[in-house]
Amino acid sequence: MSDDKLPSALIWHLECMEFSAAAIRTFRPPADPFQMRMHYSLFITHLFSMIDLLKDLQGKYIDAELNAELAESGCPDQNVIPYLRELRNGIVHRGTDPTSGGTVIDGVVHTIAPFDVSKRNGSRTLAPPVPLLWPICEISGECAKRVARRHIAYFLQGRPKATLDQVRIAIDAVPHMPKWAKDTASKHITEEMIGLAHNAQVEKLDRLLEPGFGAYASQP
Repeated sequence: MSDDKLPSALIWHLECMEFSAAAIRTFRPPADPFQMRMHYSLFITHLFSMIDLLKDLQGKYIDAELNAELAESGCPDQNVIPYLRELRNGIVHRGTDPTSGGTVIDGVVHTIAPFDVSKRNGSRTLAPPVPLLWPICEISGECAKRVARRHIAYFLQGRPKATLDQVRIAIDAVPHMPKWAKDTASKHITEEMIGLAHNAQVEKLDRLLEPGFGAYASQP
């Protein structure tokens, strides 16, 4: 993926995480097992899609940055990210249910973090750092957002990279777009429109990277 597509991809992963977090924080008994499994699985898979996206573009030091953020947040356990990653691998590749155990705390249904999550080669099992799964997901997501904000600062503070000519070339390259539509779009596109689209994307990404999960999804 090219560097200019990173903001859009981050927005997608963060929006999915927000969508699931909003549901996870409001599960009341009797909670729907399918909904719980779906939303926890969705949050975890998009969390690691975001992390891996950053690693692909920014290098292998992302994990070290995440561990440093976790330590500063009061979670020095170096197995947090490996534990969640192997849980994610189980969810995606082996159909692992991350919500097979649960409990009710203050009227909210919480998932018990799966114990003894095995690495793919079976060489090691990883135990959760705390009993409940959501706090592990939440703190990891918060730390990932802080790392992402540092690496995306150039976009949040910069101007649109695409010029008017580049946008017109991109429109002309769309294979399924009729020629009349291409001509109309190229004729009416302006630098102001490009700027407005860029600013809207910046505003959305900046908002999604703010601390906290589950609030953004409920806002208009």
